[in-house]
Amino acid sequence: MEVDQEEKWDWESKCKEAKKKILKSSFWLGNSPIEGSHCKLIVRELEGVWDSEIVVDDEFEFTIGCGDSRLEGLLERCLVTMNKEEEAFLKLDKVSLVVTLLEFSTPEEPVYNYDLETNIKKAMEHKEKGVEHFRNDRIIEAYSRFRRAIRLLIFAHKTEKKVLPLYIMVCNNIALCHLKLNRPEYGIDVSSKVLEHDSGNVKALLRRSACYNAVRDFEKAHADLIKVLEIEPNNLQAKEMLLPVAADLRDMKKRYKNMVMKMFSMT
Repeated sequence: MEVDQEEKWDWESKCKEAKKKILKSSFWLGNSPIEGSHCKLIVRELEGVWDSEIVVDDEFEFTIGCGDSRLEGLLERCLVTMNKEEEAFLKLDKVSLVVTLLEFSTPEEPVYNYDLETNIKKAMEHKEKGVEHFRNDRIIEAYSRFRRAIRLLIFAHKTEKKVLPLYIMVCNNIALCHLKLNRPEYGIDVSSKVLEHDSGNVKALLRRSACYNAVRDFEKAHADLIKVLEIEPNNLQAKEMLLPVAADLRDMKKRYKNMVMKMFSMT
């Protein structure tokens, strides 16, 4: 099935990667699926490569917040906009499918009402699953899990004494994901958030340095590495990173000096 290019989608994500066209509307009962909702679906007319174990042409259950692949994450974003018994044509990146949301449950306790211990427990579960994905080179899936963990920790008040160490750990993991996904500017932001709470965090300094290096800000990359070596003089990773960064910094300063000289030289 295809949607006419001139037709407007009924819903579209900000990233434009998830779109929904309602085929069969239903009466709104006052709520839609949220994080933790168990949804019963039927998927039909699947086209494209689907990296998921989702069943086609038969009923199956899917829990919002537990999707591991990128496409499952996009599916979740569509499901939270749907009503019970609604049928919709979805475009998830390069995959298209028709989904009928047969029914869904509403969690007894929404995420924002979790107590501190529950937030930490669930965030830890997402963090551990993210680490597993990262080790299996499933970086996008790892990033998705780490983001879910961060959201829970923010609800739990990230500056709480019991929460902050896990918040810092997950942020460092997110920064590494951004670096692997070639999004160093985001890695810089996340690492800087860690350093606001722990200015001597070596992992955050190393990852921010790598991100600065990726955007060719060699001066800041160099400064972060020098700070690491002030904290840990024998840090091998910092020493290995410092040599090429220092060389690039010298080259950049030399080229800048030559450019200035040419600008002000006599003709």
